[in-house]
Amino acid sequence: MHSARLSRGAILATTLLAVTFAWTEAAAAEVSSAAEPVMTGSAEIFPSKLPRSQSAPSTLRLGFTSEAPDTHAAPELSKTAFEISRNVTLRTAGLPSCSLAKLLSTYANPRRTCAGSLVGQGRVVSEITLPGEPTVTVEGRLLAFFAFAEERPRILAQVSSTAPLSLTYVIPFRVDEDHGAFGSSLVVPKMRNIQGQCRRGVTNCFSQPYTLKGIYAHISDFELSLHRRFAHDGRRQSVVNARCPAPADRAEAVFPLANVSLSYSSGASLSSVSTGRCRIAA
Repeated sequence: MHSARLSRGAILATTLLAVTFAWTEAAAAEVSSAAEPVMTGSAEIFPSKLPRSQSAPSTLRLGFTSEAPDTHAAPELSKTAFEISRNVTLRTAGLPSCSLAKLLSTYANPRRTCAGSLVGQGRVVSEITLPGEPTVTVEGRLLAFFAFAEERPRILAQVSSTAPLSLTYVIPFRVDEDHGAFGSSLVVPKMRNIQGQCRRGVTNCFSQPYTLKGIYAHISDFELSLHRRFAHDGRRQSVVNARCPAPADRAEAVFPLANVSLSYSSGASLSSVSTGRCRIAA
């Protein structure tokens, strides 16, 4: 009898341990889920009235917001991708290429040295933490330039910030061809490798920011507007061109305009599809 009571007690203890362990695992899963980043992607195409078949010069706006819900801080990104609708095409043939060296130069103004390569603008809000220093929120003006490097087209987004930290860094988007609903994409596969430096002549900075990996990857708000008209082979061209994919019996359409995907150094990956709305131009 004594042995039987011990067995029942052992079984009860094991059962309680299993329940406790299961509850702990569930609680940990809830905490892990709650701690995942929160992101919102956005995309717009202008004008909203577009041709049905042939594409017309347009402006494409892309963006995202990203934060950790528990601290409202900007988690570190490992990859950023904008997949763009097949109804929107990017044309860069005929544009001069601007080099990364020119955009990181402390002596040259890229608006002058790379004026022919300028294809867009925007803004970036990021959080930068230096060793032994508190986190600083920095807002920067973005200028986008076309570049052809390593046998592929790129969009180099130069970001310049002022107070409280005067920095210049470049977010290098690779232009890829996609399949399915999305015809092209802008991708930064290694956000931690973004290079930057202090702006010339400032004192409230630090010596070698390009040696600190990941300091430019904590982005909380990103906006990029692509638009450029230029001449090539005697014809007027546009970097962004779009059409309205409305059926033959309809005068308007709603379609997936862009899929914004963010990957984080924590291992989390999130995406958000933004829809476009258009009407057939008369």
